Amino acid sequence: TLFRSKKDSKTYAITSFTEINVDGQHATAKSIQVGMLVMVGADSNGKATLINAHIAPKPAKTTGKGS
Repeated sequence: TLFRSKKDSKTYAITSFTEINVDGQHATAKSIQVGMLVMVGADSNGKATLINAHIAPKPAKTTGKGS
């Protein structure tokens, strides 16, 4: 289940044919961690055909000074 927001989620079925990549490397569903950015390609039945995940970038630090 992916959460786009606290009130908006989408669940996809993963099959043995689902291609999963984490940080550009072949992986398993167990490799996907909470907080990762995930892109899912799915068929019309809601089965995931491709999952690409990567670690979310850390927010840029601000100095608190005006620009």
